[in-house]
Amino acid sequence: TGDQELQEDVAQLGRKAQPDEVDDVRRATAIEREWWGHIPAFADGQAIMQAVHAGNLQLVVASDAYLPILRYRNPDLRDTYPPFLEPHTHALLQRIGQEWRRRADESAIDPDARLALTGLATTTAYQKTLVAAGKLAIEGNPHSRGVAFDFDATGYYLGETPINHRPDD
Repeated sequence: TGDQELQEDVAQLGRKAQPDEVDDVRRATAIEREWWGHIPAFADGQAIMQAVHAGNLQLVVASDAYLPILRYRNPDLRDTYPPFLEPHTHALLQRIGQEWRRRADESAIDPDARLALTGLATTTAYQKTLVAAGKLAIEGNPHSRGVAFDFDATGYYLGETPINHRPDD
């Protein structure tokens, strides 16, 4: 389908992970995979939308502390890049965001600065695409259950402008 082709093309962009980095992630997230292993993973977009309609996933929108990357904010890509999280995980995201904003304000960081939210719910099919593309991704992770999110550790937003401090690879 067009969505799968788009995901495959996007997955090829940017830096590829080194095998030792993937091993580090696998080890560091083992406890999360154990915690969430009993929750069924989302095989496809239809499963995600069913969870949304059942109230098991909530829409993630921008806050004064974080901004989802553009593909999560584009309504035309909602099926391809679903901007959702499980309710308790969504509440955790908000709490972390509030604490970050409080500390940023105390440190006189520009009030327009926001964390770049780069990872939300995914399907198992998309996880496989990311793994096959050599990204810093593993199969069976909590993203495919809607219980994980990622911030960009080397970039952020200033207003709507992405600021990226990645070295050229």
